[in-house]
Amino acid sequence: MHGWVSRFALLADPTRLTLLLCIHEVGEICVSDLALAAGLKDSTTSQALRLLRAQNLVSAHRDGRVVRYRLADPVVTDLLDRMRKGPYEELGAAAVTPGASRGSPRDA
Repeated sequence: MHGWVSRFALLADPTRLTLLLCIHEVGEICVSDLALAAGLKDSTTSQALRLLRAQNLVSAHRDGRVVRYRLADPVVTDLLDRMRKGPYEELGAAAVTPGASRGSPRDA
């Protein structure tokens, strides 16, 4: 249970979630490019990445003088995949067709 609480606490922060979504989108990225993509300062990005790395949500590897980050937690990767699809794709088209009966009181 503690592992799930930790993951969700990290994902609940808009800055960290934005960074994770950006990394998820491109696969691997350096701090300066990630900061630019997320609309954040390099220092803010680096600080958030340190926390995400300490919690094993991202990993880093050196490519010459550049450090590139990528997602490291398969559970978080799966959650981000599901978030990207959105609720409508998860439920299927028939479940969210406008005007479709869902058994609400007004339909009675």
